[in-house]
Amino acid sequence: MSANGTGARFRISRPISQLLFLSLVASGLLLVDLWAARQIIQHQPFLRLTRVKSLAGVEVQQPEAPVLFRERLSRETWVGDPSPRKRAMMALVWTRNQVNRIAADFPKDPSALLKHVEAGGGTVCSGMAVLYHHALAAVKVTSRLVTLQRNVFDMGDSHSTVEVLLDGRWVMFDPTFGISITSGDGRLLSAQEVHGALMMANGRGIRPVFYPPGLYPARLDTYYMGYLALYNNVFVLDPGTASPLGHVPVLGRYLTRRLYYEKAGSESVAHLEFTRKFLALAVIVFPAITLIVLAMLSVRGLQAVRRAHWMMRKDHPSSEAIDAPGHFTGRGVIYPGAVEPRKVGVDGR
Repeated sequence: MSANGTGARFRISRPISQLLFLSLVASGLLLVDLWAARQIIQHQPFLRLTRVKSLAGVEVQQPEAPVLFRERLSRETWVGDPSPRKRAMMALVWTRNQVNRIAADFPKDPSALLKHVEAGGGTVCSGMAVLYHHALAAVKVTSRLVTLQRNVFDMGDSHSTVEVLLDGRWVMFDPTFGISITSGDGRLLSAQEVHGALMMANGRGIRPVFYPPGLYPARLDTYYMGYLALYNNVFVLDPGTASPLGHVPVLGRYLTRRLYYEKAGSESVAHLEFTRKFLALAVIVFPAITLIVLAMLSVRGLQAVRRAHWMMRKDHPSSEAIDAPGHFTGRGVIYPGAVEPRKVGVDGR
């Protein structure tokens, strides 16, 4: 074996080994990305946790009242009542009377959801919150969607409800159970105020206020766990920041929905900070590094292919064209000053 052949193989194998190394790194990063995405999809929607000083100051975009909701509610006599509290309470009763069963499969679009439940279909707390949120928009009452979670990253321990803006304060009206929660002096509370009372005063003095039950079968006394445990974590959802690109790596970090949360007094929010950082790693850092490694892999791959092709042309000039100073003739390489051999016939001439 010639020294040139050994050197050529070495020069070819070196970029190939680099390719193999980058391929292993890219494969590992892709596995990490897939695992992180699976955890997010399985346990938590693609949402952006955002800490604020006070949830009371969070104003979210109000939905446009769908035509179907306005048509249905125009038949109700209480729609013209001057009291926002009365309209909020009656809209809650109306919402609970539209649904007569619990079911996890339902459309997400508000108008389609209303048609679904009117046709006998069911929904769960998130669907009840959407119906009530849009019913309130139809009767000109400002509201926002709220998510409660006993354990972060466990969607089985979550609950969706609604807060209504009354006299400059956010107060909770829960369409699933048909309740609000009050303090010891009878003042309606927001979800964050309930959370604070549980954290600082062990929930002393707070109690539920029940509205007319309606047709929806969910009841507080038959719920599968202690209802107040859901107030371990309170989030305000801003649906106005949603985007179809919210699931795209890197971009999703900035285009997805926001979940606002507040630190109550001296409580620890280390679990939320860890979750926020994990989401940042999973949605920004890991995908970005993976894209960079894949780009490097593509560049090195092209370089390795071109180098291997050039070495083959150099070591086997008779098989294909090579660079100057020689040129390919089909029978070998003719260098400057050389005479191309002439054809010899059968008779030697």
